Amino acid sequence: MNALAQKINPDIIKSQEQGLIVALRQKAGLPEKKLGIRIVYDHHIATAPDEVQVTGVKQVRGFTYLNLNGGDSWGYYHPTGNAKIIYNFKGEPNYLTRELLPDYYPDAARRAKQFKKEEKTKRKHEYVNEQSLYYQHGMQVGEKIYLAFRDRKTDQYYVGYHDPAEQHNEFHPVASKDRAAEYLIQHDKPKPELIETWDYQFIPSRNVVFDPQNRFINLFEPSKYMLNAKVCRGATVPPTIMHMISSALGGDKQLIEHFLNWIAVIFQLKIRTQTTWVLQGTTGTGKGLLFNKILQPLIGHEYCRSITLPNLEDNFNKFMGHCLLLFIDEVDTDQVRDMPKLMARLKNMITEARIQLRAMRIDLREVPNHLNLIMASNQPNSMRIEENDRRFNVCPRQEQRLLKNGKGGEKLVAKIHEELPDFANYLVSRTADPERARTTLETDAKRELQTITQTAIEEVAEALREGNLQYFIVHAPTGESNFEDRITFGGESVNLVDEYRVIIRCAHDIYLSGKSHVLNHRELFVLFEVLVGKMPHTKARLKKRLGHCHIQIKPHSYKGTSARGFRIQWQGDKAQLEEARKQLDSAPIPEPF
Repeated sequence: MNALAQKINPDIIKSQEQGLIVALRQKAGLPEKKLGIRIVYDHHIATAPDEVQVTGVKQVRGFTYLNLNGGDSWGYYHPTGNAKIIYNFKGEPNYLTRELLPDYYPDAARRAKQFKKEEKTKRKHEYVNEQSLYYQHGMQVGEKIYLAFRDRKTDQYYVGYHDPAEQHNEFHPVASKDRAAEYLIQHDKPKPELIETWDYQFIPSRNVVFDPQNRFINLFEPSKYMLNAKVCRGATVPPTIMHMISSALGGDKQLIEHFLNWIAVIFQLKIRTQTTWVLQGTTGTGKGLLFNKILQPLIGHEYCRSITLPNLEDNFNKFMGHCLLLFIDEVDTDQVRDMPKLMARLKNMITEARIQLRAMRIDLREVPNHLNLIMASNQPNSMRIEENDRRFNVCPRQEQRLLKNGKGGEKLVAKIHEELPDFANYLVSRTADPERARTTLETDAKRELQTITQTAIEEVAEALREGNLQYFIVHAPTGESNFEDRITFGGESVNLVDEYRVIIRCAHDIYLSGKSHVLNHRELFVLFEVLVGKMPHTKARLKKRLGHCHIQIKPHSYKGTSARGFRIQWQGDKAQLEEARKQLDSAPIPEPF
């Protein structure tokens, strides 16, 4: 230190400066200035400073520098994002901006607010860009990617990780945004500037598990068989699995090929086929094994569910939201309390694009429908299927068990497991035809099931719609009528037996003429009351009841006038009808009514 520096004492200079200020104030006739100190915003702040004027402003690296009262040292400053306190390099106390610079402060506060907003947005963009690089790096090197996000649709926060090497997601919900941030910090990630919004959805048909570019996470993950399957020229169904499928489907080759395409569509495209299968047979024919040991591993255990028909009557069905294949076991119409309601629900599950889900203590919500259905039954009356159905493929009933009595299925199951990779290769190698999968095959088994499960009124209505005259002749009442055959309809007495015979004789005559026949309310009542019984006794109620069976009573032009009824064009074999008519004519002919 040189001699000049040794003589300079900052404290002496400061004292001399203060003395000079006091002298100048006295000379100007101003009172002595005494600055007190107080604590504001955790800072030492001067009290009651004189107001001064800002004569220079500049912003550099997040700070705003000021010149006051004509000075040029830029010795006063404040953070650009916080204009509440004026700091300085001059050894003076700190000042509240609103007291020292009341004219400057409002605009400075506004600029500070805008600056903070812009800086926050900038940091968020930088964070998002940094996260994108983090996701990209993790995907390239196969390292776990830790993530916290808000699901756009549910507004629920999730935390977890994506494993690129295994193509696996592991996420679970958390209660709040703070918990989500804590999760990242616990896994050595910086405190997030924001919790990003992602789409967390179950979309099996979208062949991506984790898409950071579009901020999408799939709740569906392909099974190991889907991931490892390879297209192979000339691939065939392995023998044990083919034997299993043949047994479960009743051995019908056309149905087996149709079923293989159906499975290939689900395996390759992971879409809703809008058709279902009914497997019939005694116990031990492989229906359950087909689902549990072949289809469930191939598609993924998490996305295949097995239930019974009564379970469908339960209001809680949350599991259907993430289900691709639903196996309904032990189907039996006798178990169902409300068959029409159940059938309506089944139709929605098979064909509708969206389904309603209900969970305990959660409001009803609507979600995309991904369901494909297989139904299995040991009973002959497994499922009610309508005459014009386009949803159900029905397999022949299988009576031959897969294994002989006393033999276990361990070797069979082991062989199936061994063949699954080859079966997966077959499924990705063959053509998957979605249009074909959406169609059903009309088989004898289907027609037989329709007949078995058809109610009496449905059977008569079907015969009427088809104009099956032989049906009504063959089922005509025999013997002479008596007083007990009389009944009231529309306030008038009706002799059921006699009038039934007259109606059918008239129908046969009209059939021979080639013309159509319009049956009125009374005639329809007679036919259905004789063949079904317990029909409504008024025109309005009869019309409503028959309307449910697609027998529409409405006005027709008939025999030169307007007649209200149901129009029929009778059909049948002429020779057979003539023979049946002879039996009918052998009965007494009553007076016309």
